[in-house]
Amino acid sequence: MAFAQEFKKDFERLINKGRLAHGYIFFGDDIEGQHQFAASLTNYLETKSWEMPVRILTDALFIDAALNSGIESARSIRGFLWQKPIASPKRSLVIKAAHELTGAAQNAILKIAEEPPEHALIILIVRDPEAMLTPLASRLQKVYWSGRKTIAVAPEVKKLAAQILHAPTPRERTEIIKLILEQGINLNDFITALILDLRKDPIKNNDVIKSVLRRWTLMNQYTTNKKLQLEAVFSVPEWR
Repeated sequence: MAFAQEFKKDFERLINKGRLAHGYIFFGDDIEGQHQFAASLTNYLETKSWEMPVRILTDALFIDAALNSGIESARSIRGFLWQKPIASPKRSLVIKAAHELTGAAQNAILKIAEEPPEHALIILIVRDPEAMLTPLASRLQKVYWSGRKTIAVAPEVKKLAAQILHAPTPRERTEIIKLILEQGINLNDFITALILDLRKDPIKNNDVIKSVLRRWTLMNQYTTNKKLQLEAVFSVPEWR
């Protein structure tokens, strides 16, 4: 749970500023780690403690879609989320393995996500957001969860990540990308270093983080030109 402490700081800041989104998709290989963090988050909202819940929370509903993936469960969610919270500022829904939900169930949740109650918080936990219905995935903010238990990125990789993030021109960023590829830098480590740096201000860098993760998914799933994909990461408006 390498990113857990950073996530806690990020979410505490969002909660304190009243900027918590109505819904998130936690994605990555560490399904259990994501689920534990989501449970800790709902416990923090209700008790101000990041410990795992030791009792049934009043304002949180947990569903494991691998065990219950049907429409009836999704319909019952609406009634739960529209009730006003009792002990927490949010009524929280956490669905583990949400990619197991049937299409009908996902559509039912989509209708809620399109016009969510102000006090609702939806967290879907998946390995890959591409496995979800596109309209539903697009309604929720995506948070990448590293499956690594520890983050050990070489200093030279961290330095390259910092250099490319602060390079003033596209040409200089392209030169750094060429250097990364020519030196055979492990791209998993480089992407991790980028995300760690960007997460220092996750609100400001939200679009860039999403661009990094989207392009990295393409590079992992398909045979693509890695140089072009890395350059495209920095083509979002914030980098022009």
